[in-house]
Amino acid sequence: MIPLLLTLLQATPPAATVGDTVWAVRTVAAPAGAVVRPGAWPEDRGADVEALGPPLVHRDGDSVEIRYPLVAWAPGTHTVDVPGPLLVYGTGRVDSLPPLELTLAIASVLPDTVVADSAPIQPMAGAVVVPERHWGPFLALSLLGLALALGALVLGRRRGKAFTPPAPPPIPRPDVVGWAEAGEWRAAAAGALARLRAVAGTARARDARLELEGLIGALEADRFAPDDGDPDLVEQAVALARRLEGEA
Repeated sequence: MIPLLLTLLQATPPAATVGDTVWAVRTVAAPAGAVVRPGAWPEDRGADVEALGPPLVHRDGDSVEIRYPLVAWAPGTHTVDVPGPLLVYGTGRVDSLPPLELTLAIASVLPDTVVADSAPIQPMAGAVVVPERHWGPFLALSLLGLALALGALVLGRRRGKAFTPPAPPPIPRPDVVGWAEAGEWRAAAAGALARLRAVAGTARARDARLELEGLIGALEADRFAPDDGDPDLVEQAVALARRLEGEA
């Protein structure tokens, strides 16, 4: 196994309290061409410290940063093991890294003068309404074009004349980069993923297999992040898709 530089940053802010989101950050030095796959946070690690979602992965040159969003449900000092990632090389070799120990110092949200067992229970908070976004307009446009083409074909056959149906109007490609810049990160990441997967099976994609795998893995992790992702990932994905499609 090649010696690798490992760094663990204890990202717990000084005023972190019960229920706050704290980040366990691990930086791994990865050789060029190696894809870093973060280890999953164990679900049976205990109820005091839990993961809020999948880890975020960001690559900067030969350094890869892995960030785990965590929450502590009890005050005090908590010791956790940050999972070790896997390094996958183009030759098929896989290097596994051991977990690293991290200590979290969590303060109570109650003043020192209040006894936790005597504090009154707060009422249940109301439901949070999250707006849904659909691809309905694009689907409706496609169905309309198909219906017009079929209608013209049937009409031409009834008149006994040879008829070549017109090509359906092209479906406008969503501006995923614009979505990311406007703050619609999850929609942008989903659109970029769909475009990368569409070109992954082409002949041009063979020479960019490692770059494709890295971007797809990073987008899959970032689109489930609790906060905004990295817009650079969407721009990189669109640029790679355009190159493999022969547009640039």
